[in-house]
Amino acid sequence: MKDIQVGILQSNPTIGDIQGNYEDIINALDKADKQNADILLTPELSLIGYPPMDILRRDTLYEVQDEKLDKIKKYTEEVDVAVVVGFCRRDSRGIYNSAVVFNNGNTLTSYDKVLLPTYDVFDGHRYFETGNDVCIFELNNQKIALTICEDAWYDVDVMDTKRHKFNPFSRIKEYDTDLILNLSASPYRINKNSERIDLFREHSINTSTPVVFCNQVGGNDELVFDGNSFMVNENEYIKQLSSFQEDMQVLDIGDNNENYQVNTSTQVQEMNSAICLGIEDYFEKTGFDKAIVGMSGGIDSTIATVLSVQALGADNVIGVSLPSDVTSQQSIDDAKIVAENLGIDFEIIDIAGMVNQVVTDFDDESDYSMEGLALENIQARIRGDILMSLSNTIGALVITPDNKSESAIGYCTLYGDTVGAIAPLGDCYKRHVYELAEYHNSIESVIPQKIISKEPTAELKEDQVDSDEMSEYETLDTVLNEYVENRKTPKEITIDSQTEVNNIISRIHGAEFKRNQSPLPIRVTKKDFGRGWRYPIAADYSFLK
Repeated sequence: MKDIQVGILQSNPTIGDIQGNYEDIINALDKADKQNADILLTPELSLIGYPPMDILRRDTLYEVQDEKLDKIKKYTEEVDVAVVVGFCRRDSRGIYNSAVVFNNGNTLTSYDKVLLPTYDVFDGHRYFETGNDVCIFELNNQKIALTICEDAWYDVDVMDTKRHKFNPFSRIKEYDTDLILNLSASPYRINKNSERIDLFREHSINTSTPVVFCNQVGGNDELVFDGNSFMVNENEYIKQLSSFQEDMQVLDIGDNNENYQVNTSTQVQEMNSAICLGIEDYFEKTGFDKAIVGMSGGIDSTIATVLSVQALGADNVIGVSLPSDVTSQQSIDDAKIVAENLGIDFEIIDIAGMVNQVVTDFDDESDYSMEGLALENIQARIRGDILMSLSNTIGALVITPDNKSESAIGYCTLYGDTVGAIAPLGDCYKRHVYELAEYHNSIESVIPQKIISKEPTAELKEDQVDSDEMSEYETLDTVLNEYVENRKTPKEITIDSQTEVNNIISRIHGAEFKRNQSPLPIRVTKKDFGRGWRYPIAADYSFLK
């Protein structure tokens, strides 16, 4: 029996761009045909993009989608290759996350996803009905099983409890299949690639069947999809496609070459790639070219600028220093050095006079005086207003430099340093920010060591340092990781002071209202403060102590 040749289309779909996604599939069909593939596999919901969210409520979507499906089906008459397309099927019962197989102008089979994730960043049951059974079809005298993403993750601990009707891979095993295909839209988080490989290797061994995993790539809002599609067989041979970029390859399922091809990158390299891809696609898919970053001379805004330059190019990034009366000359100089090292346009706009004028006018017109925290925050808010005014003037998006550690406890100024379109570091703990700095300097020394080594400060008053107003970052990051990502109770978090643990957790939930008004964080951990974190704002969290 001839070994089957599987083409894998690792595409970067734009949600709702059905024409563009259709063209990607047609082009891949041509390439697969030229490379003698038997079947082309595309990602989950490849025709409309993932996650489509409430676009699924629009009737026009299905009219356009079905028209393109018919064209793809007809196109398979012109090529000698079958194709598996991810799409949304709709009937009188509801909507299904589905896949259809076309070959020679005919529909060989279709399949409705059985396991629907409804946890973390996923809303499967909000939109879709569940399929009833597994799908086995024949192609070139070989039995092939179809699965979609979550179908492979039955009973896997991925943060929350799931209740699924049955394990599709256990049932597929009963059919003695020759190949299992999995269409996926599996978003990146730290260590996700290695977890997937381990999982699908186990599936292949348990079913004695090669498995092909096809994942989409690209940034869609806060989610980044890393690609990393692969084939694995029961001999544990693995062949993997590219990370964080589009790819299309045809793999020989019978290949047992001992030279594995697995993508190996350090954690910080993966995080850097994910964030840059998230920035690049957010701008491209929203139709913007240029970014503005308020550069304080601190580590966060420096790394946000470095990442923006890597993603968008130096010509498309503008750095702005906005000093007030309490800003040190060193901070201005540090920001300027980084801008010069990166080759970006840089501007200094002194806000001292604006701050003084606002304070004077406020005191004259109000029964109150602007002092203390209000005086500190007005500086950040004036900076935010200027950055947004520049955004309106030149048609650029503002990059928010805040990190996850500070966002977690609300150590930021609402409508101040939180203004912007997207937060590249929004899911990075402070330690990740320093790791990214060291990583970039290991490639090219663009970040002065004094920026990395100086004590963090919001610099909104004289002699201010972060550690005077919050826990040390090492302690804070430990508590956040254990509480937010690992769901440990306060008493299970082992640091010296239980009072400090309780205070941090209290500040986390006290800052819910701020985070709900903050820009999207690009997700890199297993629990970000975006769509995967759903806690009420108006609630009493004292029971957690």
